[in-house]
Amino acid sequence: MDEIALLGAGGHAKVCIDVANAVGATVSRINAPDASSLPAMEGAEIFQGPDEPFIDATPPSALFFIAVGNLALRRKIAAMIETRNRSCATLVAPSAVQSLGSEIGEGVLVAPGAIINVNAQIHAHAVINTGAVVEHDSFIGEGAFVGPGAVLCGGARIEEWAMIGANATLMPGVAIGAGARIGAGALVTKDVPAAATVFGAPARVVENDD
Repeated sequence: MDEIALLGAGGHAKVCIDVANAVGATVSRINAPDASSLPAMEGAEIFQGPDEPFIDATPPSALFFIAVGNLALRRKIAAMIETRNRSCATLVAPSAVQSLGSEIGEGVLVAPGAIINVNAQIHAHAVINTGAVVEHDSFIGEGAFVGPGAVLCGGARIEEWAMIGANATLMPGVAIGAGARIGAGALVTKDVPAAATVFGAPARVVENDD
């Protein structure tokens, strides 16, 4: 049974804690600015300070889990953990469906009802949210966030730290560049450049930070 040190609060943290409980992991330490909204957990130590001291003070036996929805903050915390050569837990909800031919990296959350199909690759710290579908041969880069109900058709590719909004659909083979943002409900029929923001059906670029 894994012992988990969790960083984060709010709705996303609630989901992470629920999945951890469902798979029999023990959330023993939480660092959160406001843990009052989190479910009560017997024996869990609550901290309310900077992330770096919390990471440094966490026993080597514990695995970390980043339960923060904000991608910039998730990326910062992931770097803190990686530079200290510490490891993260991977949480796959019991109601999720994962093909035996898929690969899921360290620190990933696969939320309830999600489907990960054959030959899909999901890299470290990615989030596959409630009811999302990652079809065969798809690629999810480090830290990418796939919103609730999103559908990635076969061979879709999402580069690192990109965000796919709720109920968005990526057609087969579409590639999403690093740091791109796909609006909720978008229908993506062609590749999206890095750092671009797209909305609509079909999706069109409305902003590009490059």
